[in-house]
Amino acid sequence: MGGFLLFNAIRLGFFLTTRALCFYVIPMQPQTPVATPNLSTSVNESDRLASQTPKSLSTAGNPVLRSWGKMGLFLAVALILGLGVYFTYTMRREQRNQASYEALYLARTGLETRLKTIFEQRESASDKASKGAESQISSQFDVEKELGKELVAFKTVESTYPKTYGAFQAAMLTGRLFFEHELDSTKKNERALLHFNSALSFARDQEEVAIASLNSGMVLEAWGRCQDAIKHYEKSRVNTMMWLQAEAALGIARCEKAKPSNEVSARAAFDKVIAAYPDTTWATQAKALKP
Repeated sequence: MGGFLLFNAIRLGFFLTTRALCFYVIPMQPQTPVATPNLSTSVNESDRLASQTPKSLSTAGNPVLRSWGKMGLFLAVALILGLGVYFTYTMRREQRNQASYEALYLARTGLETRLKTIFEQRESASDKASKGAESQISSQFDVEKELGKELVAFKTVESTYPKTYGAFQAAMLTGRLFFEHELDSTKKNERALLHFNSALSFARDQEEVAIASLNSGMVLEAWGRCQDAIKHYEKSRVNTMMWLQAEAALGIARCEKAKPSNEVSARAAFDKVIAAYPDTTWATQAKALKP
C-alpha cells in the first residue's frame, strides 16, 4: 500500500512539474503564419499581418495560463517538500523504534539473568535449610532492593524512547514485576498501578491501551477497589481483540461477585461471559466462579 501511494505521488509530482515548466518556465512561442513571399507587399502590410498573431498561444499574453503555471510549480515544490518531510519523519521513527527494541532486549536479558540468579540462590538456601524435606520457594521479595539495576535499565528505555513499543513494554514489565514479585502488599499495588498507568501514556494504539487498562484493572481488583477496576476493564473492551474482551468481561464478573449483597448481578455477569465465549477457558472459569 505504501509503495503504491509513493508511486502515484511521484507521478503526480512529475506531472505538475512538467505542466509548470510548459506553462510558466518555458512559455510557448507565437507561431507566425507561413505565407508565400510577395515582393509587392509593403513593409507596413507585413507588420500588420504579423501583429494579428493570436496572443492566446503565448503564456506571456495569457494570464490564465500563467496563473496555472505558477500554481502547478507551487504544488510541485510543495509536494516534493512534503514527501521529503514525511519520509524523513518515517525513517527517524523507525530508527527510534529499532533502537528501543534493542535497548528493551538488553534490559530484559539482564532481568532474566538476575531473576535466575535470585531463584537459584533461594533454591540452594532452601535445600540446605530443609535437609531433604520438601519445601516451597517463595517468589516474593523486595523488588527495588533485589532488582535496582534492572529497574533503572527499564526506566532508561522509557525516558530515552517515549511513545515507542520499547517504552510501552518496559513500563508493562516493570508493573508486572511489582505485581507478581513485590513482598510488601501496599507497595506491590501502588508501584504496579503507577507503572501500568505509565504504559498507558506510552500506548500507540487501541490494543496497547486495552492491555495496559486490563492490567490496571487487575491491580485495582486485587486491591479491593472494584468500582475503579470495572472502569478500567470497560476501557479494555473497546475495539480490541477477543481475548482482551473476554478477560475484561471475566474481571467485571469477579468484581460484581465481590460486591456485598450483589449475587443477582454477579450471576448475570458470569452468564454473559459463558454465553459470549462458549467452549473457552473463560467460560470454564466463569462456570466455576459463578455464585
